[in-house]
Amino acid sequence: MKFTLLPSSLHGRLLAAFIAVILLTLLVVGSGVVWVVQRYRVQLAVDHFSELALVASGAGRQLDRQDPSQKRSPLLSAPPWDVRTCACW
Repeated sequence: MKFTLLPSSLHGRLLAAFIAVILLTLLVVGSGVVWVVQRYRVQLAVDHFSELALVASGAGRQLDRQDPSQKRSPLLSAPPWDVRTCACW
């Protein structure tokens, strides 16, 4: 009795071809979904960084408009035993 990987009957060959087509389709569709999701995540990261840049520029503008005497950080003016300075470290 000879063992072969591919079946010799028509029914077996059709079944093997059908399974191969299904596996190939799943592989292609899965790769496409991964590619689309990856591009979407990159776009989300770019959007997030652009929002952070807007917030940072607004904070910088606000600091530039402040009076120079008020630019000192409240943590630097607090006494060393103040609870706020301990909580930030």
